[in-house]
Amino acid sequence: MVVFAFLFRLGIGLPEKLGPFFMVDPVAKGGLGLSNELLGVIYSTYGLIAVLVGSLLGGMFVARRGLKTSLFLQCCAANIPNVTFVPISIYQPSNLLLISLGVTTEKFFSASVRSVS
Repeated sequence: MVVFAFLFRLGIGLPEKLGPFFMVDPVAKGGLGLSNELLGVIYSTYGLIAVLVGSLLGGMFVARRGLKTSLFLQCCAANIPNVTFVPISIYQPSNLLLISLGVTTEKFFSASVRSVS
């Protein structure tokens, strides 16, 4: 059970901790080349809204379905933040709408899954 909890939280924590470094790194090094100010605006505006909505919807989902029946779906949803960063890292978009959408997706699903654990 401890190994399950560790692996469950590891998949959530990696994009959350390493994502900002990836976004600030220059494009030549494989990052997105965002400034710290722009990263702060994206994370503190869209990211915060996504965390609040994801926490509420994730909690409501588990409350309705029960923990046992929703655990598998929540484990699948825990990998969506990881999958979100794959196309962003491959294509390195400069469009702020796409970057904000990726951050919002990552924060939404991380928060909805975190409401279980």
